[in-house]
Amino acid sequence: MNRIAKQLQASRAELPDPIAGLLDRLKSADRENQRLREQADRARAGDLAADATDVDGTPCRAAPDA
Repeated sequence: MNRIAKQLQASRAELPDPIAGLLDRLKSADRENQRLREQADRARAGDLAADATDVDGTPCRAAPDA
């Protein structure tokens, strides 16, 4: 605890506030990361749809070579 207090530049009694702040920042970063992943997924899906060709009225896309 003393080491954590020193790293956060707080006394042991003051630790709950900076720890709560760090947890809030972590949650915010996790939400932003998720938002960016979803945005990238939507962009990839749009790219895949744009590359589709029409086969008898059905959009189709060839599987990539493995």
